[in-house]
Amino acid sequence: MAQKFNPRILKEIKLGVLSDLFEFFFDADGKYGDLNNAYLRFTVRNGIYQGQVHVLRIKFMYGSNQPYNFPEHPPNVIFETPIFHTNISTGGAICLDVIKPEKWSPMYGLESIYNSIIALLDDPNTSSPFNQEASRKYRELSKNNDLSGYATICMEYYSEKAKSETYAKIWKLLAAPEFDVPQKDKLIQYGIPEKQWPEHLRESTDKK
Repeated sequence: MAQKFNPRILKEIKLGVLSDLFEFFFDADGKYGDLNNAYLRFTVRNGIYQGQVHVLRIKFMYGSNQPYNFPEHPPNVIFETPIFHTNISTGGAICLDVIKPEKWSPMYGLESIYNSIIALLDDPNTSSPFNQEASRKYRELSKNNDLSGYATICMEYYSEKAKSETYAKIWKLLAAPEFDVPQKDKLIQYGIPEKQWPEHLRESTDKK
């Protein structure tokens, strides 16, 4: 990567590459959007959104008049893929305490943010909705103990959006081959010093 990042951003990039919770790549050249976007892909394993595959876009540095820089400020995190959820706007913005500037702590990182998002999926805050229709449906069906009905609505929304031209570029991102590049190759590409690699990857290099 040509641009120099602070050590904490490099640490989060490394942890993203090595995480077993999700798949990750860093798009320094802006092939899929702006320069220096990170992308995180995951499949929801259970609950209302089970089976849906999603991509989060993470910006560690953003803003022009008032720049925001991780870890002093929270990263900018949005859903690139469509999701029908009370606290996620139709444009993918997420209403979540851990990424609000007033609630942010530099102790948080990619995995803690990811875990908070996973928890939010099945435990929406209906008192602070980003998507009024999703909130209304959730309240209505949960009141009738019909979360399976709500799950069906969410999957229909996801599937319908998948067919639309609006999301054509997103599905290309969802299938991006960069997600599947071997960990060691990613660490080299992203400029992570070998001394910071896990032992098993350093050993595989030593044996060559």
